[in-house]
Amino acid sequence: MRELLCLVFLDITESLFRARIPIIEYRVRDPYLINHHAGLCGSPLPILYRVCLLGAAIRKGSQHPVSHNCFDILREEIVAFAPSVSAATAGRFSEEEMLLLLTQANLHRNAALLILHRLRFPFGDQDDDAEFLSQTIIREMQYCLAMTKHYPPNISLVLPVAGAEVQDSVGRENILSSLQSRDEGTTRYLFDLFDEDDNLSIPL
Repeated sequence: MRELLCLVFLDITESLFRARIPIIEYRVRDPYLINHHAGLCGSPLPILYRVCLLGAAIRKGSQHPVSHNCFDILREEIVAFAPSVSAATAGRFSEEEMLLLLTQANLHRNAALLILHRLRFPFGDQDDDAEFLSQTIIREMQYCLAMTKHYPPNISLVLPVAGAEVQDSVGRENILSSLQSRDEGTTRYLFDLFDEDDNLSIPL
């Protein structure tokens, strides 16, 4: 189960970023399960799978426009997600370890919200809301680093998703080439930014 969850987490992470259909639709059996890679992110995987399906449909240019209600329902479910931690589980970890796990889960939740937002509102539309989500992600990472001296583990998805919304020149140095097409108006969706390199992967 733990090995499967790790692979599913990696696949859905990659699929979210690239707007593709994941290989497996994960079904939660133990909401309290803590995985050595996915942490507390196992429970929201079924919701994230549906975000992937939505992204894949938009990517393929479905003949039927996605309803606003579909976006609203997914957003409400993502916002409502809260990591489940049993008392027994909490007792096994230090305060710093729990903060790392909880922050990892919250970062993926906010990254999913940002991805969903950009599927609904491509670059150039509702940019202020996207930047707010990006800044929320950055603040959470900074707080976790200040409190634990570490960033949460396995947040490779979160970094490019939040980074795509960075506006200042200093913060864009490492992603400037990818963002050029966004500024020129030739790129509308997040998954377009890295389509030129189909072999690009998001490591755990």
